[in-house]
Amino acid sequence: MDVLLEYPGASSKEVEKLAATPLKVLLKQIEGVEYVYSVSRPGAAVITVRYYVGQNYQNSLIKTWNKLLSNQHLIPPGVTGWRVNPVEIDNVPIVMLTLSSQSGQHDSMTLRHVADELIVAFKSIDDIGKSWVVGGEQRRVSIYVDPVRFSIQSSRGWLGTSSSASSLQHYFPCW
Repeated sequence: MDVLLEYPGASSKEVEKLAATPLKVLLKQIEGVEYVYSVSRPGAAVITVRYYVGQNYQNSLIKTWNKLLSNQHLIPPGVTGWRVNPVEIDNVPIVMLTLSSQSGQHDSMTLRHVADELIVAFKSIDDIGKSWVVGGEQRRVSIYVDPVRFSIQSSRGWLGTSSSASSLQHYFPCW
């Protein structure tokens, strides 16, 4: 089971010390748990609870929820949300790849694009399960408007109505 924890504004050290570590101690107390580990980052953590082989899946899920719900008073007040994601043995990654640019020539958006292409290639292979990309910047479009030219064009009906221009000023208050 994965417990996903949201702790907005907290550093990764704060998340680990104030939320993840106490939850790990708590979840390790559940009967049938083999081990518990976590990964923290600024504002969030993932705590993985691994049960011994042969444990009933539904019972393990119930035990995890029960332990969390009966100990909510121990969760720090800054934690705004958490959820339990059931993970079955068939959903555990076998291979994880990390893409990086040693020379610094490729930014995170370029690496994300390469990763997306790798996913397409992997899906063409027989017996490949779920594949996904985590991290990197997704493709985006930035529009930079010249306020002078925009106001001239909008007065000529370029946008169709003046209400379009005023609604855009909501998003671009510098006009």
